[in-house]
Amino acid sequence: MISILLGACAALFWGAGTLFLRSASKEAEPYAIAFWYGFYNLLLVLVPSVIVLARDGLDASTVGLGVAAGAATTIAIASESRALDISDVVTIAPLVALEGAAAAGLGILTGDPVTAITAVGLALCVTGGLGVGLPSGLRLGAPGIGWAVLAAGMFGISLWVIGGTDANIWTLLLVLNVVGVVVLGTLFRRELHPTKMPWRAHQSLMLLAVMNIGGMLSFALGARVGSLPITSVIAAQFAIPAIVGGYVLHKERLEPKQIAGAVVLLAGVGLLAASIG
Repeated sequence: MISILLGACAALFWGAGTLFLRSASKEAEPYAIAFWYGFYNLLLVLVPSVIVLARDGLDASTVGLGVAAGAATTIAIASESRALDISDVVTIAPLVALEGAAAAGLGILTGDPVTAITAVGLALCVTGGLGVGLPSGLRLGAPGIGWAVLAAGMFGISLWVIGGTDANIWTLLLVLNVVGVVVLGTLFRRELHPTKMPWRAHQSLMLLAVMNIGGMLSFALGARVGSLPITSVIAAQFAIPAIVGGYVLHKERLEPKQIAGAVVLLAGVGLLAASIG
């Protein structure tokens, strides 16, 4: 049950964060969004990470995992930012939420045990989440689709590293964000002066960073103490609070078919609860 509860907490954090990212994405280029997002995340994790490093030291495997997760996250946040700039939350968030399916798949491939009932529950959650989120008549060639799917795959890799390994979470988050900041800062240093991005975008990214760290800690605890596949798929339902926020804040229209998706999603959650309870 802890996987469901903490996965839901992560979904709420990340759902709110998606709305902040949407606001920032209208104000700056994707590489600037990704850089400042990583920078503000780094500020948040710096103190606890330094305390952990002073106590436990740093091993090569954690560095390697952090570098891999950092590269994936940097690509993912830049891709999602680009997708949200050219499309809306209703289209993009459900597709990015496929990160949960990607992370769950990696977890299963690397040995996380899953029963038949759990597998059906996971499939229903993914299907229901897409049903709730994706608008009718969506075309594969619609603006932002490719960027959203790329973001989902990259986020899935990062989630698997964070939830599917036993590396210290604070050290991973430190290395992960250092990688993004250093790489983007080196490539685009002339374009990354703070004044080149509006202050309201900086504010949105600060709030996004807070939501992200809250989600990451919830996700990591749920995945490591409970089940990585279950936590991943439940956490990936961040699209639902993001979509509700999109309707309320940005007047994006709700469609009747989404009720059916919500029913399927609830059925999937029910099966997951039954399979682990």
